Formats: sequence, C-alpha cells, structure tokens
Amino acid sequence: MKQTIANIFTTTCVVQLVLICISIIDGRLAMDNLVEAAIPYFQFFQIFGINIVINAGLFFIGKLESKFVILEYLLDVFFISIILLVSSIIFDFFPYRRWLVLLIGLIVYIFGLLTDMVRTNKYAKEMNELIQKRNRIRAHSAS
Repeated sequence: MKQTIANIFTTTCVVQLVLICISIIDGRLAMDNLVEAAIPYFQFFQIFGINIVINAGLFFIGKLESKFVILEYLLDVFFISIILLVSSIIFDFFPYRRWLVLLIGLIVYIFGLLTDMVRTNKYAKEMNELIQKRNRIRAHSAS
C-alpha cells in the first residue's frame, strides 16, 4: 500500500515535470513565472486524480496473468491510453494535440518500468547477499 501511494505521488510529479518541459519547449513559458504559468493548482489535482485511477487500474490488471509478458505490457499501455484520452477530453488537456497526452503517458510508463527494473535488481542483489551470508554462517557453524 505504501508503495502504491509512493507510485501515485511519483508519477504525479514526473507528469508535472514533463508538462513544464513541454511548456518551455512550446515557448509558452518564460523562466521568471515558470511554476505559476505551467502548473495551475486545479491541474495538479486533476493529474493526481488521474494517477489514482491509473494506478488502481494497473493494480487490477496486474492480477490478470498471461504467459505472454508482452501482452501484459500492451494491456497496461492500452488501459493508460484510454484513461488519458478520456481524461484529456474531460479536462481539456491539449485539445488539438491529443497525441501529446499519449506521449506523456508513454514517457511516464517507460520511466516507471525502468524504475521498477532498478528496484527489482536492487532487491535481488540484497536477497542474494543475505542468502550467501546465511550459507557462510551455516557452513562455519557446521564445521
């Protein structure tokens, strides 16, 4: 549960950073009024709510298991795309460039996958070290 809440806040922040970068590239922002112009307060809460819906949906999609891993990832991307398209219509995000909303979603999803891979690798190394330590202790106590 703590990890899910952390994921929601992390993805909200990453989306906000990507939106700021897009606004700077688009030329809609000057550096002097960056935060006020890029992130209206209501938009932050809209993105936060969308991330709650996406993470809840991904949790339930994760319960479905397939022998094809690529199918699971495609289902995740499809679900995220549908949620982003519907929410972009409801909240009027980039009304003439819906593809940009999908691109932001894909960037954040890939960022999340890479973060999970690094975290999983770290946990695997820690577990292997603990197993080796336990084996050394058993071998030392047996002799």
